[in-house]
Amino acid sequence: MATWRIWRFRTDQDLYDTLNGAVGSEVDIEKGLDLDGKTLIIDVGGGGNRTVTFAPALSRKWTPEEVVAKIIAAHADLTSVPKLVREPGTRAGMNPTYLRLVKDTGAVITVRSAGTANALFGYSTGADTVGVPYTFNDVKSVYMNDNKTWYAVTYK
Repeated sequence: MATWRIWRFRTDQDLYDTLNGAVGSEVDIEKGLDLDGKTLIIDVGGGGNRTVTFAPALSRKWTPEEVVAKIIAAHADLTSVPKLVREPGTRAGMNPTYLRLVKDTGAVITVRSAGTANALFGYSTGADTVGVPYTFNDVKSVYMNDNKTWYAVTYK
């Protein structure tokens, strides 16, 4: 059964990525994550599982930039998939940062539940996390209000 949904986005890039099936982390990774030896398993467009192992051990927290570099180093064809999304800080020196996995072609991104780094990023460990791309026909309206907040209305 199709469902109406109203989405709220901070930026037009958030809107674009989400409607193209992005899988975003739910955890602020700006201060780093203890990922030594952990894995993230990604499937892009049904092309097969790609395992990213965060090794060699750094014996410290991995920075957001190191996370992205590791994903790209592990699988060069995923170069355009990982993005860092930095929100404007609410206080000096505070810029929440999230990992977003998206393929500009609208290919479905899946983060497999078996990844041992999932909980650290906020991805499910009980079921695969699957991005849902929306087609032109699914998006009924897109608008920006006076506060420069973007909204989209979908029916899928």
